[in-house]
Amino acid sequence: MYSILRGFLQLEEHQRGNKFASDNEVMQSVKQWFAEVGQPLFQKAVEMLENRWEKCVLLLRDYVKK
Repeated sequence: MYSILRGFLQLEEHQRGNKFASDNEVMQSVKQWFAEVGQPLFQKAVEMLENRWEKCVLLLRDYVKK
């Protein structure tokens, strides 16, 4: 979960100070950032969730410590 939050904080930093004339400009900027930087961050977060889910299922528990 931390990786996802970190990704959004980096996106916020990237957008800070920018002025947009339309929603489309905002969307284009976010898509560009995600294509360049965001995808690896979010991919890692999803992989981490998958590993934790597998541990949880194998252990028959609701919570898995790091």
